[in-house]
Amino acid sequence: MSKGQEDSYLVKIQDGRQVWVGEEKVDLFSYLTSTTFEVHAISKFLDERWNVDSVPFNGHENFHYSPLSVPKTTLELENQKFHLSYWFPEGPFFSEGWTDITHAILQGWYFNGNHLQSFFTEFSECINPLVQRLKQEKRLVTMPYQLLGSPERIQRSTLKVTRQTEDSIFIDGIQKFPSDSLVVHELLTFASHQDQELLFTVPLNRDGVSLHVQSGDLDSGVVVHFKNVCIPWNTVLVQEKLEHMISLFDSDHVTTYPDYQRVSSLYHQLEWLTSLAFYVAKETGESEKLHIQEVLGELLQQLDILKAYLHLSEIKAEQHSGGVVPHQQAIQTAKYQGISFYKRAIEILQRVSGELYLQNYYGDEIHNDSKKLYSLISDYIASPATLSRQQYQSFHAGDPEYAWANYYQAYSTDFLKNRLKDFWDFHKTEKLFSALPK
Repeated sequence: MSKGQEDSYLVKIQDGRQVWVGEEKVDLFSYLTSTTFEVHAISKFLDERWNVDSVPFNGHENFHYSPLSVPKTTLELENQKFHLSYWFPEGPFFSEGWTDITHAILQGWYFNGNHLQSFFTEFSECINPLVQRLKQEKRLVTMPYQLLGSPERIQRSTLKVTRQTEDSIFIDGIQKFPSDSLVVHELLTFASHQDQELLFTVPLNRDGVSLHVQSGDLDSGVVVHFKNVCIPWNTVLVQEKLEHMISLFDSDHVTTYPDYQRVSSLYHQLEWLTSLAFYVAKETGESEKLHIQEVLGELLQQLDILKAYLHLSEIKAEQHSGGVVPHQQAIQTAKYQGISFYKRAIEILQRVSGELYLQNYYGDEIHNDSKKLYSLISDYIASPATLSRQQYQSFHAGDPEYAWANYYQAYSTDFLKNRLKDFWDFHKTEKLFSALPK
């Protein structure tokens, strides 16, 4: 096998990892190719476009994928919108952006190691070689759902340290991961030991690790079993109390990059849903109706609002010695606003495609073209995956009402007080009346 073939993505994921679908043990490659066409597209993309160094985004032909690279300029920051969730918006693995967010968290730790609290000194020293290794070896990483959500909801790990030696710890337990865990190379996760949590990485082909998929349902995620899994101490990044470990996921210095990826991923999903809605409306003739044009216009407005927030975060990005960081306030606003946008986009797609759905659901003789169109949109309007996506998008940043309340509490309102003060100062001097037109 040539060096190029050894470096191929498809070769790397056929690494002996143990995969079960229902009660049956399966060959990963055979399972993936029989259930989705996406694995070959992923391989082609990563083999051809993964580059350690960032290059400008000048169209599809010249784009190179460069995760974990800290952007040095605003242009490089803008290019980071175009990661896996952009290229694979409709598939089961990368559409929700979990891999992109995990990489962005690692990127934030790598960039901001010097700003972390003092008890993370050793962590800062560990994260640099980890990120460099992942970049050089071109390895994808993901995290459990428990670490991908809101930091305040992180509880003690379901994985437990059962014993330890001078060189290693040993892990037992079960943990739920997103579906991308089937097609990445390593997991970044944590386990409990006494009053502490240990954060570590583990390759998916490690002895004792097995991935379990509910039969025929990739959207439900993957349950990963750990049975006496050996974790060398040199792959343990943190050993701290839970509240200290949580601070790694809740620091302004760290969260800005992953939040930028969250908003970018949400924008890509909204763009995909809007494209589907326009396609369905045109194919069914619904686009000629005024009330349908109104909701399609609403979708376009939502896209423009999120795009504007992303653009604002880029043009107001802060320049630091190590790179460029997106403007946090614009990203936070977009993250919370996008929650309602996503739910509304699903509602509009359901409305636009409602008649087509009923025709295919109850109809006896349906044209092939109609069946294909029905199949394309059914996963987004009337499937268990629809509810799963809505729940994730609605609550990944915490309860929406709490999120808005937290936004209110953290927001500086001095400019509002100053606005009132300016008005009353102006009014008291009677300049208000003299300024009126005669």
